[in-house]
Amino acid sequence: MSKIVLPTNDLAFKKLFANEEHPEIIQGFLADVLGINVDIADIVFKNPYSIDSYQERYQSETEAFTETKFRETARDVTIAIIDTADVTIEMQLEKPDYFWKRTHYYADELYISNYNQSTQGKRSRYDSLKPVISLNIINFNIFQDNLPIHTFSYRENSTFKLLEPAYKTIGFWELPKSVDSHSKIDNWQRFLKTGQVPSTAPEYLHAAAKIIKYHNLTDQERVMIDHVQKAIDTSLAIELRRERKAFERGAATGLAEGRNEGLAEGMASGLAEGMASGLAEGARLREVEIARQALAQGLSPDMAARLTGLPLKEVQILAP
Repeated sequence: MSKIVLPTNDLAFKKLFANEEHPEIIQGFLADVLGINVDIADIVFKNPYSIDSYQERYQSETEAFTETKFRETARDVTIAIIDTADVTIEMQLEKPDYFWKRTHYYADELYISNYNQSTQGKRSRYDSLKPVISLNIINFNIFQDNLPIHTFSYRENSTFKLLEPAYKTIGFWELPKSVDSHSKIDNWQRFLKTGQVPSTAPEYLHAAAKIIKYHNLTDQERVMIDHVQKAIDTSLAIELRRERKAFERGAATGLAEGRNEGLAEGMASGLAEGMASGLAEGARLREVEIARQALAQGLSPDMAARLTGLPLKEVQILAP
């Protein structure tokens, strides 16, 4: 069986969405997800993908930070739609520190990047500025509703009238939330989560899936993609172990408090037995949930089983 490379892997993400040889992929993504129809000739990649530049950036940033910090900062793809807007797309598997501040900073940084001090050939130094659309694809939830995609622009506080022209739009796509199974977005969501596309998906999505198949990558890309995936697995395993220990501490505290309360109130010994049984079931369900999160974020069933202590067959059933 061919090794599956998830589009959420940092290198794969850039190879897909910043690929000058396949602009039809980002063109289809903009149309399907953001409703922006663009001619391929009008798309310019501001940070086009190449394995050499990727390696240089990876090495420089992992020297300055840790591999986990690198994963927080290097998931952006920026394109320019000539004379219309700049679009930046960022993929986040985990919620980083200062998430909201970083989100605004990246959008604002892109907006002012076009500011030109020179007025030559322009009426004003501000003529070069154009609208920015910043989309954050995130593998966690930040809004308490069932809508998978939210977009925000400046609006009047009492009438909610949109301030036009809209020079900054920030969007969030929460991958854990369900989307309409018959929508174009569903094709992309399945692809981002599994690396697979249904047979009925558009040709540009089939091309995307083919591009990141492991056997289609170069030797350099395979080395880098394995290295990045190892960093993801290590960071995720550490986080899940931390959550597990926190749960165990909380469960032990709850059991002790329950026992003390039971003794104080003269409850029957059957209560302690019932509490122990309930605690054991609660712990098992928590392990199931941890395994489900691990699988959703790219860990193998074998690793998820070793992490949680659940039987491998049970973990395989949970696999998406």
